[in-house]
Amino acid sequence: MKKIVLISMHEGAAQLYRENILRVFGDDLLDVQCVILGEMPVPKDADIYLVPKSVIENERNANIEEIIDVPLGIPVIDLIVEFRKKDIESLRNLPSGQKCLLVNGTKMLAMEVISELHNTMGIYHLELFPYGGNVNEYDIDFETAITVGEQEMVPSGIPQVLDLGIRPVGPETIVEIALNLNYEFILEQSAFLEYSAEFENDSARIRRFLQQYHYYENSLAMMIELMEDSIIGINEEGKIFCCNKKAADFLQISKENAIGTSAADCIPFVDFVTVKERKRNSVFLTKYRNTDINVAVNPIMMNGSFKGIMLVIEKFHEQENKQSKARLQLLKRGHHAKYTFDNIVGESRKLRNTCELAKKMAMMNSTVLVIGETGTGKELLASAIHNASERKEAPYIAINCSAVPENLLESELFGYDEGAFTGAKKDGKLGLFEYAHHGTLFLDEIEDMSNALQIKLLRVLQEKEIMRVGGNQIIKVDVRIIAASNQDLYELVQKGKFRKDLYYRLNTLQLELPPLRERKEDIFPLIEHFMKDSHRKFRFDNEAKAALLTHDWEGNIRELQNCIVYFDCLDKELILVEDLPKQFRDRPGEKEELKFVLGILYEKYKTRKPVGRRTIAASAEEKGVFLTEQQVRSIFSEMEERGIVEITKGRGGTRLTEKGLALAERIL
Repeated sequence: MKKIVLISMHEGAAQLYRENILRVFGDDLLDVQCVILGEMPVPKDADIYLVPKSVIENERNANIEEIIDVPLGIPVIDLIVEFRKKDIESLRNLPSGQKCLLVNGTKMLAMEVISELHNTMGIYHLELFPYGGNVNEYDIDFETAITVGEQEMVPSGIPQVLDLGIRPVGPETIVEIALNLNYEFILEQSAFLEYSAEFENDSARIRRFLQQYHYYENSLAMMIELMEDSIIGINEEGKIFCCNKKAADFLQISKENAIGTSAADCIPFVDFVTVKERKRNSVFLTKYRNTDINVAVNPIMMNGSFKGIMLVIEKFHEQENKQSKARLQLLKRGHHAKYTFDNIVGESRKLRNTCELAKKMAMMNSTVLVIGETGTGKELLASAIHNASERKEAPYIAINCSAVPENLLESELFGYDEGAFTGAKKDGKLGLFEYAHHGTLFLDEIEDMSNALQIKLLRVLQEKEIMRVGGNQIIKVDVRIIAASNQDLYELVQKGKFRKDLYYRLNTLQLELPPLRERKEDIFPLIEHFMKDSHRKFRFDNEAKAALLTHDWEGNIRELQNCIVYFDCLDKELILVEDLPKQFRDRPGEKEELKFVLGILYEKYKTRKPVGRRTIAASAEEKGVFLTEQQVRSIFSEMEERGIVEITKGRGGTRLTEKGLALAERIL
């Protein structure tokens, strides 16, 4: 129960005010004690002090807090009185233009009543003259005197006296009391609504106030509900007065049942008595129902008085996830794994075997070393491994070790503290290992990392911790490393160009991406894939296809992708062999093809069987050599010009000459 001390100049007025207040709140919520100023001491244990304007007017030249001697920090509310609609019915019946003397304790208070009658109650048809005790102030024969419970002050000789009575407590004051005592629920109950309806214009005013109040209340509730953390409000009596759904779920209780519940019963990990005594913010880690949680305790203070506690509870793993996201926002880069295994194009056995092995490795937490020539898609594979792992929701950060100058690579990876070197940022900088916490860090072309950095990387792999450049604090990190190289790292180890201990740390799980020349059956599926981004769909004649299939593709998939851009610029539907870039037309494999054809002709010569273009092309396909009939015809023509073969029409086919036979026996 809350206590109100009502200070008044008159016993009758004080009792009326008390009745008005208890009519709305009831005596089970409030203890209203009336104090007559000057006759009794003012209690010091009140929750609110109510002071009518009559007291303030009487003591207008003094500090009211000093006069009534209230404790520091306890609210002092002006008790505002107002007319009810029924109180002024007698005034409305007076003739228009009648001069009336309005009598109150002081002239100032009388003027205040006149202002209320005009502005609030709409009484404009009377001429009202304020009177506070000066008998000779007006030389007017008044027929009517109007007073508000001050009949003894009405001058004698006035025939008609209308006593409007002591004005009751206005709804505005009732609202102030409810808000200061955290009894806002009173404003929605019928007792208050019926009381406020008795006052002129106050029903509309209070409705507007309540609408505004509910707007802010709903906005606050919505804001708390939208917060990612568990929010719990506890009043000074140790009972929960608000919580969001996440907090209710955490406490395993409904929101409806949580409100009003003793916090000590359902939140055993907070010592409310100590918090109330110390009144200090605190943050601590604890375990609740086998879950690590971070608890922020924030005492609610009003005018130096303890009003309750606001708790912010966060599961520890959720906090770490938010920190990871925040790190990436600070990094201001879109570091995420863009590719999955579905983005890897090709059906060759070598590629499929590599992908199947990579999927198994993705489910493990060990370091992966990807070996492959430039342009084979090492970063794509690393991205796919991350997205198939348990770390897929965490950051994925890729860096090319050869693309960053050696003197900057260390600070980029490990970060630095303030003042670590000339030009360092004032507050220091987080490194990529910290940004990638709980995620994956892809180190491409790791063979270019300096020996000093190799040592630091080895420590990260062994101890799972780093130290910033210029710092002295050990920082724990949980990062999976995927390293890649386009060189033979073992050979570099043998030559002393790469640390042996780091090589064996990195080489826990090794993947080798085959070059494009070893999986040529993937060339045309890749062309179809890259054509999706081109402006025109094109196709190739047989000779052009053969040229693409027999090309060495030293630049691998990247070279093929560049070729598609070139073909798109040709703006042709059919790509001929003469449309291909020069390196495709001047094929270094032509001698090998001539040797292959010579070998088949020699085998057929020994069996005395002729052979044609179609037979040779079919044999080539069986043995994995890509030759079209048109290419065989070109080779036959060249061999005929050199006198190596004799081409006969019809079914005679093509036969070796004596010169061709001697050549075959010499080189085959």
